[in-house]
Amino acid sequence: MVVVFLIDVVFLIDVLVEISCVHIKRMLERGNTLALIGNRLLCMAFPILLWMFGPVPMAVSWVALVRWFYELDFADLCLLRQL
Repeated sequence: MVVVFLIDVVFLIDVLVEISCVHIKRMLERGNTLALIGNRLLCMAFPILLWMFGPVPMAVSWVALVRWFYELDFADLCLLRQL
């Protein structure tokens, strides 16, 4: 689904017919949102998979995942803190 939205955006940008920038922006935002949700769900599946090995690996992976999501969401703040 994400690929479909992004291919449509590329097609709409390259086409010679007059298309509003708002429509292209909306399509690009939808593709980006779907990609973000899909990546989050894929990353959250890994700790659930580790649940087969017990509660400790699952808990450790959830803590690491929360830390990694924090770094992804607030990357600008982390970079400013390092400078």
